[in-house]
Amino acid sequence: MTSTNQESSEKQLSTENNSVTNAENERPPKLSDFYSLEKPRDVVSGVTDGAGNIVKGVLSGAALMLTAPIKGAYDGHKEGGALGALKGFGMGAGAGILGGAAMAVGGVATGVYQIGRGVYNTPGSLSASFSGKDWDPKKREWIVYNLAEESARILSMTDEDFMASLDPEKIREHEENQKEEAEFNEENELQPQKVVVDPEFYDVLGVAPNASQAEIKKKYYLRAKECHPDKHPNDPEAHAKFQKIGEAYQVLSDEKTRSRYDQHGKAGVSESPKVEAAALYAMIFGSEKFEPLIGELKITTTIVQQDEEKKPHPELVEFQQTKREVQCAVNLVQKLEQYVSGDITGFESAANEEAIELSRSSFGGVLLNLIGTIYIEHARAELGGLSGISVNFSQTNRYIGTRINLVNKGFAAASTASEAQKLTIQLEELKKKRLSTGGLEETDEEKEISKKLQKASIPLMSVMWSLTTIDIESTLQKVCTKVTHDNSVSAEARLARKRGLVLLGEIYCQKGQENIPKGGIEDVLVQAQSQLLRQQPQETNP
Repeated sequence: MTSTNQESSEKQLSTENNSVTNAENERPPKLSDFYSLEKPRDVVSGVTDGAGNIVKGVLSGAALMLTAPIKGAYDGHKEGGALGALKGFGMGAGAGILGGAAMAVGGVATGVYQIGRGVYNTPGSLSASFSGKDWDPKKREWIVYNLAEESARILSMTDEDFMASLDPEKIREHEENQKEEAEFNEENELQPQKVVVDPEFYDVLGVAPNASQAEIKKKYYLRAKECHPDKHPNDPEAHAKFQKIGEAYQVLSDEKTRSRYDQHGKAGVSESPKVEAAALYAMIFGSEKFEPLIGELKITTTIVQQDEEKKPHPELVEFQQTKREVQCAVNLVQKLEQYVSGDITGFESAANEEAIELSRSSFGGVLLNLIGTIYIEHARAELGGLSGISVNFSQTNRYIGTRINLVNKGFAAASTASEAQKLTIQLEELKKKRLSTGGLEETDEEKEISKKLQKASIPLMSVMWSLTTIDIESTLQKVCTKVTHDNSVSAEARLARKRGLVLLGEIYCQKGQENIPKGGIEDVLVQAQSQLLRQQPQETNP
């Protein structure tokens, strides 16, 4: 009797939950759910939003006109055969024409509306901009920016505090989505433990042989950060430990090399392309010495928080990026304070010492040069004049060039990955042939193929560097704006900050370029590979 009542209660509860869910799902959609209706900043913003609405409405309407008759025919055929299909096709065509026309009209109407709003807001936008105000993309209004107020509000707020400030409805929707993903992940976790020939690399990272790629990447970050040689300058074995962690990650982070390692152990991956551990860490996560300047890279934040059962809320990720920018802005203000206060000689001396120290770390030269370039370009654009105009062009060219370069390098990486696989098979065959005849010393042909395999990782490293560059550029541009538009200080202080930023950028660029080979980032990557090749004999022949 008790069991029956319990089952009845569970069914009733389930029915109530389904009713609530269905009621929520049946909420009439709003125009803002489909079209952009936020207040545009100016005519450029209005045209962008408006054109997007028009294209979205027309394309969606056309798609509905094409698919509605097919869907109607399919449903009609299931109920009434050929006659039902014909009838369903006609009804679907009618509904498609009406619905498609409505979507197209809605897209055009909201598009024209947004363009009109943009034109209307342009005079006020120009006036606000000339008066020193900044556009707040969240509030969709012009504000008098104050770094002191924002830092007091943002830096003291924890992730938990931020989540508590969110709309409960948004949190509930996010948790429901995560629940579905968690149920899917639970099915994968029920799989039996994978058996591998040699678990050493898994043990080095502290993961199980059937660990996901997300778990492997997260553990690599934590282990590499903990064992980084910079944190253990007096430990002679620190570099070897760090190198081993990097080697384990490079093997296990690629499904092909991981599969060979699982089946054959280290012998199966001995000839795979490898990247010097410090260079790999710097490319993926950035050097810790640069963290006060560029903050924690987005990929690092993602990895640290990565939990397959509960991913962070999108607005929390956005908050963390804002917090990163504010903290970097506060750090930069503190760095520039010596210049603003009039001690230019002391400022130059401190900046030079810092730049020399930073340039010694992995990728230090290219990172310093990148940061310095961003500082100079932003400050000169703010100071105005002919140099400011030319800077705007160079910023646009670099923005476009970086992204085109990323696409090209992506194709190159895909191409070399295929070539590397062929070389690996070829090298393994040569090795087996040599060993079968009793040969112990590596042949010249094997050495040549090994060198080609090492070079094969360069395009992949270039892609990683390009992604890091894009993250740093977008972050520092916002950081510099916060520093030079800060109305918590006088106009004279803001002007001094801009001039100090130019000087700091020039020092960074000078010291950075002194530590960059003539071939630029490509030569830096090759040097990282050469460093690894010099270390390999000691590691492979104990």
